[in-house]
Amino acid sequence: MKVKRGKKSKQENKIVELDNNIVREYLKEHNAKKLSVNYLKRKLNIKSRKVLYYCQHSNHIELVKPWEVGSSKHTVDVFKYKA
Repeated sequence: MKVKRGKKSKQENKIVELDNNIVREYLKEHNAKKLSVNYLKRKLNIKSRKVLYYCQHSNHIELVKPWEVGSSKHTVDVFKYKA
């Protein structure tokens, strides 16, 4: 899981990018879409824990705010490619 840091932290983008991140490549192809973990696990045929791991260990993937997808929950497992 990502470590939460303050707004003025210098270690904001210190995540080590994985070489073969298949989730990042799929989201890069579909960069206009906001895709959930369940959708990605079905399309890529991998476990949801792996999808979460790939999403949380990439500087190019960001978590979508719940109100962007019409939810009133506090958090949702929906990600998008950060251009």
